[in-house]
Amino acid sequence: MLDKELRAFLQTALGVWEGPARASDTFARRQGFEDAAAFTTWRRALMVQLEADADLSPTETGRMLPIARIAVFDDYYGAGWEWALVTPYSQDEAEKLLQQAEAQV
Repeated sequence: MLDKELRAFLQTALGVWEGPARASDTFARRQGFEDAAAFTTWRRALMVQLEADADLSPTETGRMLPIARIAVFDDYYGAGWEWALVTPYSQDEAEKLLQQAEAQV
């Protein structure tokens, strides 16, 4: 189970898809979604689950973590170099938190 700190971080990582990170239909399909709208619907529902401290399946967590990693580090699809400007986390902190989350899956 993800602790409160990891849940807050993952909500932030998923939230940047509303700002500097943008999912195109092509990106969404590569992540296994029908299109960008389906990706957005999934992401928003997952953010609600994280906020509610609901249990996440290993499948959902495993799907979420690479998408969070892209949000943090990818300069094309994700926030990339803007990450530290739009979140309270540095990229170094984000890497440590992602590793912690990955170890819990």
